[in-house]
Amino acid sequence: MQQLRFLRRLRLCALILASVFVISSCGGGTSSGTEPATGTVLLLLTDAPVDELSAIYMEVTEATLIGGNGQQTIFSGNKTINLLDLANFNEPIAFGEVLAGDYTKIRLQILSLELVDKVTEKSTFLRLPANGKIDLLDQGRFTVFPGRTLVVEIDVDANKSVHIVGTGNDTYQFRPVVKVNIMDGGLPDKLARLEGVVAEIYDDPAGKFLLCSADFSDVCVVVYLANGGSVYDAEGLPVSIGNLMVDDFVTAIGRYRQDDSNNMENSGVDEKFAFDAIVIEIGG
Repeated sequence: MQQLRFLRRLRLCALILASVFVISSCGGGTSSGTEPATGTVLLLLTDAPVDELSAIYMEVTEATLIGGNGQQTIFSGNKTINLLDLANFNEPIAFGEVLAGDYTKIRLQILSLELVDKVTEKSTFLRLPANGKIDLLDQGRFTVFPGRTLVVEIDVDANKSVHIVGTGNDTYQFRPVVKVNIMDGGLPDKLARLEGVVAEIYDDPAGKFLLCSADFSDVCVVVYLANGGSVYDAEGLPVSIGNLMVDDFVTAIGRYRQDDSNNMENSGVDEKFAFDAIVIEIGG
């Protein structure tokens, strides 16, 4: 949720306080008396359904915060997301350590935007405004506090952003309509979907494992099978959590939660967040 999700780079965070795609606050603090403290930012992407289209593939190559500390890049790479997969979910697109302080913009760099017509299945690649730069909150301000995690939910309203213009064959135009929800010290209630590979399975409690992103192997989160949660195989048949093996590809649907007791320093993970999965699909 390619989505979701969701952190082996926590190991780097614990060492150098400068990782990309991290899902914990990693202590913040300072490495010397003169360097500013750091906080962590988690960007989540969500959307609403669109009637005319079966898919909207958005290719994100960079996410940057802009403010008094200059530009702080929290993601640089290549991640393609189907926005219409996010009608009932949110998906992480960036986790990163940044300098604490005030910021006025979140800038997403988009390389391409592909629309797939629901009826004809024809793909259309849109011309992107501003060379693919989407600036959010340019009239507002938000603060990253030292040693804390700021959760930012980016809600792209595809229904209002995609317009049919011209005559004859339908021609689409993209003018982004985006709502940003800042959650300092909180977590979203909306379901999240994570896809990745099982890196480790823990003995206690049953159903606890480390899931690393399908897109970035160093992006991981500790997953718990929630009480009453269900496990399925690739055919959609119910199975036991005991069927789960290291290196299995897994899709997990659930919610983030804070977990101050989940201190796993011996494994290289010092995690203040966990993921409670209500549905786990093995090999999906």
